[in-house]
Amino acid sequence: MVPEIQNYLQGFVVIQISGPVPEKFINLCLARDIILWNIGQAKDRIYAEVRLTDFFRLRPIVRKSHTRLKIINRRGFPFLVNRIKQRKMLVAGALLFLGLLFILSSCVWRVEITGLKSLDGRRIMAVVNQGGLKPGVWKKDVNTKQLEHEIILNIPEVAWTGISFTGTKAVIEVVEKTFAKPETKAPGDIIAGKDGI
Repeated sequence: MVPEIQNYLQGFVVIQISGPVPEKFINLCLARDIILWNIGQAKDRIYAEVRLTDFFRLRPIVRKSHTRLKIINRRGFPFLVNRIKQRKMLVAGALLFLGLLFILSSCVWRVEITGLKSLDGRRIMAVVNQGGLKPGVWKKDVNTKQLEHEIILNIPEVAWTGISFTGTKAVIEVVEKTFAKPETKAPGDIIAGKDGI
């Protein structure tokens, strides 16, 4: 496991070491296999980071080196869990928000029809509403293939239709049939462009 991840999971503290010879404290830690990292100095104090499990082993070293320890910061997963336990209502609110977000995003809130030219969209909307596609319905409850079939059966002017979901919006794509113009069968005069043609 990556040391940074391991340190985060186990938890670590940022400590301030002060005293006449703080370097002695670091040497004693190394002798007892206590790992310190991010060691830095400011004036007569030394700052370092140490794992939470090793922190409880520092008391005899502090006595022996005649130094004083002060916890500056607590970091890592155990401290995060502790903070979450203290803020139960905040966690409950966040979980409720995520639950509502999931529920709301699983529903259809808008139905849009694209590709219409001469056809009235209300006819298509009536067919899909009867088939169960309307605002407020669960996406998983909508049988898109069945609805596409129903539109083509009930509206003869539709050549093809496709229903897809974009977020909370249902998009109904429609391709209308193109009908050939009826030929004129009425009698008429034929006039040539030039003589003899």
